[in-house]
Amino acid sequence: MNADYPGAIVWPAHESNHLGPPCVIKGLILHTPEETADAHPGTPLYFAQPDKSASTQYFASYLGFIWQMVPENVAAIANGVLGKPYPAWANPGQSLNRQTTNIEIEGRAASIAQTMPRGSGQWKAVVNWCAYICKKYGIPADRAHIIGHYEVANNRSDPGTLDIGAIVADVQAKLAEEETMSSQEYKELRAAVDVLQKKAAANVEFVQFEGFPQVYRVSGHTLEHAKDLAAFDAQSDFAEVRLLKKGSADYVTFARFNASFASLPREVGGL
Repeated sequence: MNADYPGAIVWPAHESNHLGPPCVIKGLILHTPEETADAHPGTPLYFAQPDKSASTQYFASYLGFIWQMVPENVAAIANGVLGKPYPAWANPGQSLNRQTTNIEIEGRAASIAQTMPRGSGQWKAVVNWCAYICKKYGIPADRAHIIGHYEVANNRSDPGTLDIGAIVADVQAKLAEEETMSSQEYKELRAAVDVLQKKAAANVEFVQFEGFPQVYRVSGHTLEHAKDLAAFDAQSDFAEVRLLKKGSADYVTFARFNASFASLPREVGGL
């Protein structure tokens, strides 16, 4: 089993404790496992034991680490609906377990507000996880789609005193910040590419690289610039700046960037 969430600690639940695929995620449900908030997470170990008939896909530890026990495309046994209606976005004719992702937040329902204060490492881990899931699956980051277990089952109180509304507000703020940062990254990337383009203004030399529309030879300071640009682009979704090598020569390509590069020579050398 590989982690779906970047950086998650993988601790697979026993196969008897989940429903298998499919799981098509439409909402997020928050839980507390009634486990003491300390440096000794027990919930992932519990789900790894056979015949517990219970699991969640994720677990947020008191120290702020995210664990994954069940793949996102596999239905955990987490969200039994009892005495309450399905969420408006869910299909009432299908198990809610097959329509949600879920996370146990280390702590107890009665005291989670004290053991996971706003801004703590555990709080930030939950916010980051919620933001990631909402962005990945196109789920609205609102109170209707990020809910507590108690909202679908009248025999559950978790996550108790946790302020889900504040979690949602922080998720919304994080997603807005990421969007702003991405816009700024685009401007910086475009400016850097423009500089590189100007440096590649002479000494045309054609070299064929199969599969790449524009390829430019770089050396010296421009090569170092291109390396920095490629490293920067690795953190961005806006372009595909790649370094190539043929023999002893180095090249850079903008395989998926702006169409303005169509007017440039196919390969520029001698920089």
